[in-house]
Amino acid sequence: MLNLPKTRQEARDLGLNAYFTGLFCKQGHIQKRWVATGNCSECQKQRSKNWADKNPEKVKAYFQLPEMLEKRRFYGRTYYEKNKLFYIQKDADRRAKKLQAQTIWGQENVSKFYKKAKELELLNPGIKYHVDHVVPLVGKNVCGLHNQFNLQILTETENKRKGNVWN
Repeated sequence: MLNLPKTRQEARDLGLNAYFTGLFCKQGHIQKRWVATGNCSECQKQRSKNWADKNPEKVKAYFQLPEMLEKRRFYGRTYYEKNKLFYIQKDADRRAKKLQAQTIWGQENVSKFYKKAKELELLNPGIKYHVDHVVPLVGKNVCGLHNQFNLQILTETENKRKGNVWN
């Protein structure tokens, strides 16, 4: 913030969208201010949050607009590209934990779960199936094993809804 201009006019002349006066706003924040409105960024964030809390149906409808869906997909792809090393490391950690969670017993039919999931995808085009661990490999209170007794086939939406929890 220290590299931002001190006045709104300087920021406007430089084509920036924010400036930093170093003074308190009416609510007591010392934050950057927006050139378009002159509002403190923290106050604006709070106003936006309050509005979104009062209008959840409008927020949901806005995020379902085709241009917003595409914008979010684009953001996701660019974020992944910028943080690819993090995701590679995360995947490597998961594989290592999965290997440590394997047992000698119960491995006979593990590959059948993955084959069955692929078959279901072919039989039901447009629906993706995941092989899920009933008890997560790394959970808060309990850790499961990677064997045939701890696997189940779920649709992609069911699996994402379940997350990393055990019921």
